[in-house]
Amino acid sequence: MLDRLLLYSFAAPLRRTVAAARLHRAALLAIGRGRYAAARELFDAAVPGYRRELRVESLARLRIHEMMGRVLERTEPERDGERCNEIVRRLAALDQIESPAPPHAKLPVDRVLAEWRAALMLARIEVARPDRPGLATPDAIEVTRAVRVAGA
Repeated sequence: MLDRLLLYSFAAPLRRTVAAARLHRAALLAIGRGRYAAARELFDAAVPGYRRELRVESLARLRIHEMMGRVLERTEPERDGERCNEIVRRLAALDQIESPAPPHAKLPVDRVLAEWRAALMLARIEVARPDRPGLATPDAIEVTRAVRVAGA
C-alpha cells in the first residue's frame, strides 16, 4: 500500500484538490517521522489553499509548525535560537494551535510550547542562551502577551 505521505508529497496535481488542512496535517506527520524535506513540500502545497480560503489564522499556525520543523531538521543550527524566539513570539498571538505530536489535536499554546520545549530537550537542541532568559517557556508566552496588550 502506498504511504499517504508519499502520495501527498509527489502528486502535484493532487495538491490542488486536497484540502490545505489535510496537507498541513500530513506535513506534521512528516516532521514526526523525520522527513523534513517532504514536510516542507507539504507545507508549501498547503499555503495556496489557505490563502484561497482566506484562512489567515490557519496560515499563521502552519508557519509556526514550519519553523518548528526547521529547528528540528538542524540544517542551520546557528539560527535555532532566533527561530525559537520567533516561534514563541508568534505563538503569543494565538490561543490554540495543533500539537506537533500525533494526534495533532488543537491545544492551548502554553501546552504546545511546553511540549515543544520537551521535544527540543529530547533532540538535545539547546537554544536557551544567557542573554535570553526564559526562552521557550510557557511563562514567555504570558510575558509576550502582556507586552502586546500593554502596547495596544
